Amino acid sequence: MNNLLSVAGAIVQNKAKGVRPSEEHVNQGLVCILSIKEENRKLVVQAEAEKAACAKEQSNLQSADLDVLRAELAHHQKEEEEMTRSLKVVQEGALGLQPEAEFLASHPHAHALNAHELMKARLLHEHGQRKGLVQMLHEHRAEEQQLAKQYQAQHEQLVGLQGKLHLLEQQSRPLQAVLSPVAPLHGCMDKSAYLLPAPLYVVYAQLVSACEALHEPCRASIEGDLTQGEAALRDSTSGSLEKGTSAKDSLRHHRQRQQQSISSLSEAEVYQPHPLSVGLDILPSSGSSGGPGGHELESPQPLLRIVFHYLPALRVVTALCQPHSKTDLLAALFPGDDGSGACIEALAQLQGGGFRFSPAHPSRPYMWCQHLAGLDFVSPLPRGDACSGKERSHQQLVSTVVQRIRSLLEKP
Repeated sequence: MNNLLSVAGAIVQNKAKGVRPSEEHVNQGLVCILSIKEENRKLVVQAEAEKAACAKEQSNLQSADLDVLRAELAHHQKEEEEMTRSLKVVQEGALGLQPEAEFLASHPHAHALNAHELMKARLLHEHGQRKGLVQMLHEHRAEEQQLAKQYQAQHEQLVGLQGKLHLLEQQSRPLQAVLSPVAPLHGCMDKSAYLLPAPLYVVYAQLVSACEALHEPCRASIEGDLTQGEAALRDSTSGSLEKGTSAKDSLRHHRQRQQQSISSLSEAEVYQPHPLSVGLDILPSSGSSGGPGGHELESPQPLLRIVFHYLPALRVVTALCQPHSKTDLLAALFPGDDGSGACIEALAQLQGGGFRFSPAHPSRPYMWCQHLAGLDFVSPLPRGDACSGKERSHQQLVSTVVQRIRSLLEKP
């Protein structure tokens, strides 16, 4: 088309100049026109072919649909013939139809119907009745499913109660009865454990029990100077009851002396720990838990070390981490237990209720430490959610403390 336009433009320019068109331009124009005509013919032929193909495809689809309809018609006609033959052969009693006399008595207008219409009316009446019965059956099945769900829920609740009762029964067993099938507790403890004060002894015994009986990935040990520990034991047992005084009066006088001694002691003396302490090493999961002293051929490197101290002047157990940079982990174990000692009754009674644990002291008196040491026999002070009883039931388990520390260490 562009060639034809250029040839036509050349002829028009020559004509404008008064020059007759050359034969070459005329031939080029005829060739371009014939080429355009041939292309148009090819396009027309292609369009007709596509149109014919579409018409053929549509005809084939219509023919296929017609064949399907014919097959369905033949199938329905065959079923109708079989139904007609079966109705002639089968007795009405076998179909479960209502007897004709009863149907005519309940439907007086059916007397005017012929035999075919009467049978059709009886079949429709039977269909309606059976449809109602099916609806009732579905309703009863739905009620049955609802009852089955309620039964399953109650059964699961009973199973859960049985599991809780079994767990409660297991937890109510004496500690020695639980540990005796695994290993005697005293055989696993360090020989110097008798030098520990009572709270640290309780902590140490629970840690050894968790290592040996529960196979927790941890390791317990006793640290400090044994000579000073023996001296502290002699000092604590040297004071006996005065002659002619009862144990109750002696305990009251001891508490009065302690209240007076706290005010007279210096800060260093108030926070002076017992010479012996208890160490807890949190081991990797692959590492086996060692004995109380950690004597193994291949002792794994601990992830974290926690040291428990006992402050005799304050009668509390404190804990700190080694290295000290991870001490914040202990304050994040249980909500509200930041180690300030605000909920500890023993500290609240000192100095007329005005005593506050020093925030500069590296070892903190956490509530869960008091639970492990058996110092929670007095209900904590009502200071809000920090002293809720829901968390206290979990803080008494060494495995809970170990698992929470490991979860905090695994966080990125």
